[in-house]
Amino acid sequence: MKIQRKKRLRKQKNGSGLKLLISLGIIEGLAVIIYQGIRKLKETYHNFFLFKNEKLIYEYDFLGDSMAVCASRVIVELYDADFYEKGQELDIFAVMGDITIQVPSGMSVYLDMEGSKSFLSGIYIAGAENNEDAYIRLKCNLYASRVEVEEME
Repeated sequence: MKIQRKKRLRKQKNGSGLKLLISLGIIEGLAVIIYQGIRKLKETYHNFFLFKNEKLIYEYDFLGDSMAVCASRVIVELYDADFYEKGQELDIFAVMGDITIQVPSGMSVYLDMEGSKSFLSGIYIAGAENNEDAYIRLKCNLYASRVEVEEME
């Protein structure tokens, strides 16, 4: 009887080693998927923020931009930017991000509804004026994120 019990214990130990190997393989596979996703975001978007608190200040020509924000807070200041062309696009991809876009008073901001997606997120646009000479078009793909547009005096 004692010999049979030892065999059972050995089988259980071997089975736990196999479970450990399978768990490590799953973790490695997920790490590779996450790494590839981050690399693709860095290649696709002009600015990439991961666990950062940043402020982007545009002082010259604003010809549109794109950014990926992951678990970060970003302030985009467009107060001193020059808008020579109408309808510049700001493309935002955010996962658990907080983005504040500061625009000069009199600037119109439009949300591109066809190219935007939102899940557990909010988009707040303050001071919605109808200015055809100077406006920004937002394209937002948000997941558990917040985008706020505020006017600066």
